[in-house]
Amino acid sequence: MAVIVQEDQHPVSWVEGICDHGSSAPLQEGDCAPYAALDELKGRLDWNLDDELRIAVGALDDASDLAAAYGRDWPEDTAPRLVKTLTLKSAARYLRNPNGYTQSRAGDETLAWSEIGRDAGTVYFTREEIRLLSRTGAEETRKKLSTNPDGTGTAQRYTGSSSTAAVS
Repeated sequence: MAVIVQEDQHPVSWVEGICDHGSSAPLQEGDCAPYAALDELKGRLDWNLDDELRIAVGALDDASDLAAAYGRDWPEDTAPRLVKTLTLKSAARYLRNPNGYTQSRAGDETLAWSEIGRDAGTVYFTREEIRLLSRTGAEETRKKLSTNPDGTGTAQRYTGSSSTAAVS
């Protein structure tokens, strides 16, 4: 594990290609890792991250935190593939426009991002992405509740009476 001190003196800790920042305590394997690795994010960008590494690490952490808030807190190593995809998409979207510009003009060409609104300059998920994360989290919870600990049958929940009801 290497510790890199940033300009603002908050350490960045690296464990097997996954990083976390903002804590002075050493990062233990499995602690607070984002749902996607920095190398995966680099692969989605059409430029090399040089000075933006610290920003990219923060974007992955923020997108992972938001994914857990909108879906559920998946273990990093078993999060659904869709969660990783949406985390990378959100972090890459932020890195492409970290200053939150809603309009750019060069010569006689103008480019506008009208759908960004109040999320400009932040790591965010679109309404559709939030819906997908919520549905993914709910489906996994439902699957866990409908399976016995041994992986068979339908789990039963005590309802306070002499009968039990299936969890749906």
